[in-house]
Amino acid sequence: MIFIRILYRILERIWYEYIVYLFLIDEKEKVEKLHKKLMEQPWVCDFKVVLDDSVNYPGYAYMKIYHKDATREHMLLNLQAMLNMNKIITFGSIEGKYDVYIQDADKDYMVKKLKKLFEPVGIKKAYQRKKNDNN
Repeated sequence: MIFIRILYRILERIWYEYIVYLFLIDEKEKVEKLHKKLMEQPWVCDFKVVLDDSVNYPGYAYMKIYHKDATREHMLLNLQAMLNMNKIITFGSIEGKYDVYIQDADKDYMVKKLKKLFEPVGIKKAYQRKKNDNN
């Protein structure tokens, strides 16, 4: 039970610090036992707890503990506010969910699209002039 109290004190910091999530990996039986005790705590509803078997280490499991509101959307909004940005362009492989749809097999398209959207025109023209002057 002492471990659960210590864990709670660490988890409290998720609210106030720049902690993304806590990650625990151990033998499956141990992680499941801890997960069960953790889920009995009255404060667990303030967090998102994910328990999964390890794919890379058979017989092991992992647990991730996030802030309950942790989502990609919240992350983007926080980054936008922190960096004082007014525009965000998202790329993803789920059609209709992102600004730019990228098929899983077409990573080259994403690089070309990024280059087209964000390559500064002035640098490109200056590079071409310099290249032509050297010839």
